[in-house]
Amino acid sequence: MTAPTTREIVRAIRPGPLFGGLVAAAIAGGWLCAGSDPGRNPASVGGTLLLVLAGWVISLCLHEFAHAVTAFRFGDRSAELRGYLTLNPLRYTHPGLSLALPLLIILMGGIGFPGGAVYVNQSGFSRAQRTLVSLAGPITNIVIGGVILVVVRFAQPASSGTFVVSADLLNLWAALSMLAFLQITAAVLNLIPMPGLTATARSNRTCRTRPASRWARSHRTAS
Repeated sequence: MTAPTTREIVRAIRPGPLFGGLVAAAIAGGWLCAGSDPGRNPASVGGTLLLVLAGWVISLCLHEFAHAVTAFRFGDRSAELRGYLTLNPLRYTHPGLSLALPLLIILMGGIGFPGGAVYVNQSGFSRAQRTLVSLAGPITNIVIGGVILVVVRFAQPASSGTFVVSADLLNLWAALSMLAFLQITAAVLNLIPMPGLTATARSNRTCRTRPASRWARSHRTAS
């Protein structure tokens, strides 16, 4: 496999309108949370649901995109052909198992359950490259969660070294904290060496594959 140039990688990344809509929905949810009165009310509940659920799907897209773009960087051109570089959640997911089930778990107050998957041709990769492809997704979750926590921490006023949460934006900080929690739990679950649940290639080469076909022997998934 021939590795693409930096220009080819940039040209191949084409975020679609669906991803843009998710970003707009998350921003709208944040705006509702920021403008709502402290406590439970229609604006705070609606804003929180919109921000957390849209934010979670966005992070799912970025997680799978990280797997795909890393594989593409190492020469797997199929990542572009399969639409994995468009950040379209429908390219990474099964509507029921990958979207509905994880979102239901979140609505029930659960954890960030891994949802999507990309098919990666690892036949020409070194062991180090396979490891990097597998780790790209959970590292993305850790980075997103860390950035959110930094924003929550340092966007607040502090008095004499004491962290103070502003009541005016309490709902926004709570929603962002929940979203950060989902990122960290998703990363932890992905790093557990369990096929079908994780970035398994980090520690072993047995991952889910497509049903029997000739190319399936050399194509493995990152989730």
